Amino acid sequence: MNPSVRLAGVGLAAALALAGCTSTTTAPAPAGTVAGTAASSAAAPASATYQPGTDVPKEIVTGLLVQSGARTKTFAATTTAATAISGQTMNSTIDMVGDMSDTAKPKAKMTTSYGGQSIEIIMVGDTYYMKLPGQAKYTKTTKSDLEKQGGASSTATQGNLIEQFKQLNDAIKSAKFVGSEKVGDWDTKHFSATLDGAKMSMSADVPLDLYFDNDGMLRKMSMDIKDTSVSVKTDMVFTQYNQPVTIAEPSPSEVQ
Repeated sequence: MNPSVRLAGVGLAAALALAGCTSTTTAPAPAGTVAGTAASSAAAPASATYQPGTDVPKEIVTGLLVQSGARTKTFAATTTAATAISGQTMNSTIDMVGDMSDTAKPKAKMTTSYGGQSIEIIMVGDTYYMKLPGQAKYTKTTKSDLEKQGGASSTATQGNLIEQFKQLNDAIKSAKFVGSEKVGDWDTKHFSATLDGAKMSMSADVPLDLYFDNDGMLRKMSMDIKDTSVSVKTDMVFTQYNQPVTIAEPSPSEVQ
C-alpha cells in the first residue's frame, strides 16, 4: 500500500478516535501542576497533584482523552508527518475535518499533500471514497473490503473510530506530566506516555506526547513510530472544535 495512504489512515484514526468515548471529569489543578482525574486509581486520588517531570498514573492520561472525546462533536486538525522508508524521507501534510455528531455514522474528510501530489479520502460510516494522484474520480470501497486487501494496516482498520481509540487507551503502559507549554494560542498541559508496541501491532514501543488545554481538550498529539522497515513522526494539532463543518458523500457522477 502507498505509504501516504497508510499514514493518512493513521492520522484519521487518531483524530476520529477522540469522539468515541464516554465522559469523565478532571479535577482542577494549580498552575504548573496536574491533578488526578476521577478515573484515577485508588493510589492516585482526584485530589493528588503532580509536579512537572514526575510520573503520573496512566489513568490520568486516558481519563483526559475520554473527557476530550466525549465533548467533541466536530473538529478540524492539521498533521505534519515525516515518513522514512529505506533511508528516504517523505514529508506530508494532512488537513482533516470530522463530524462525530452521529456516533453510529461518523464522517471525516482528509487531504494528504506530499511531493506536489495529494490524496483525498472521505469517510462516511464504513464507506470510504478515495481519490489517488492522477485520478479524476473517487474510488468507492468499504471497511470490510479494505481490511481484506490490507489486513491490520489497512486504512479501514486504522480509521476505525471505536476500535482504534480502545487500542490506544489499552496500549498506554506509563505516563509522565512534562509541564505547562504553549501550543499555538493555547496554554496546555503536556504529558508523555509509552504505548505497548505489541498491542499496537508494532515491533517496538511507541512514544506518545499529548497536550491538553485548560478546558481539557486535546490540542496536540505527537507520535514517533518505528517499525521494522518504516518510521513515522507525526504532529497533529487540533485547530477547531464544535464549529460547523460540511462533509458530503461524492455524487454518483464523481465516483468511478
